[in-house]
Amino acid sequence: MTSNTEKRYAAIFDFDGTLVESHPRRNIAHSKVCDFLLKYLNIQGEIQEKVLLNLIELMEREMNEKHIYNRNIWWKEAVKRYFSKDISESISESTLNELTTIYWQTVSDESKIFPGVEDLLASLWQKGIKLGLMSDTDGLEGMKAKRIEDAGLVEYFDAIIIPGEDTKDTKPSTQPFIKICAALGVAPENCVHVGDNPQVDILGAKELGMKTIILTPDKTHFKEKILIPDYLIELKDIKKLEELIPELLNEKNAK
Repeated sequence: MTSNTEKRYAAIFDFDGTLVESHPRRNIAHSKVCDFLLKYLNIQGEIQEKVLLNLIELMEREMNEKHIYNRNIWWKEAVKRYFSKDISESISESTLNELTTIYWQTVSDESKIFPGVEDLLASLWQKGIKLGLMSDTDGLEGMKAKRIEDAGLVEYFDAIIIPGEDTKDTKPSTQPFIKICAALGVAPENCVHVGDNPQVDILGAKELGMKTIILTPDKTHFKEKILIPDYLIELKDIKKLEELIPELLNEKNAK
């Protein structure tokens, strides 16, 4: 879509878990990485496969909590814990890159846009709101941009920023939030940020005066007690954002 310079307000969206259903698909990617590693290391057996797969799944949880998004580091750490540091260090960078490509290509192939997302983006556009997309690096330069393009969502956005590639810091640092606001030509206080992960999608936005919305599969399973968004919306009710976001921005306009 062509940008309209008269727009003074913006909605900024995360990608994974917000616009596309990709998180549940990662178990398939884990299995493919595990299969590749077992063949590469010449290992056979259901027990060995289960142990290594559990380690890979553990890496997903541990590294995301530490904001370490370079999957090459994940695979090396999994092999180190499975075997030894020496074997881990013997795996070439090209092999690690191949594993990471397999992982992300599988996630991309298995992902799908959440129902109602495209209608939401089109509706906000028609209401005169600029649209930004800001999603942390996948740890392999260019991969997140490729996945966004593969999803067919690029045309909806006035600006797309990949923190960790387009900026030094990833979310929740304010740096990427500031950068996308500059790219959109909109003041941070005139933006609403929509994400799915309270740990990265709230703090930086709130520090700059943005309203925050977290999308969740189920409100009853939302356990966060400290980083609380302004609004918590279930994904099945995403259509509510067609009215909620303009209302929030109109409230700011009235102040």
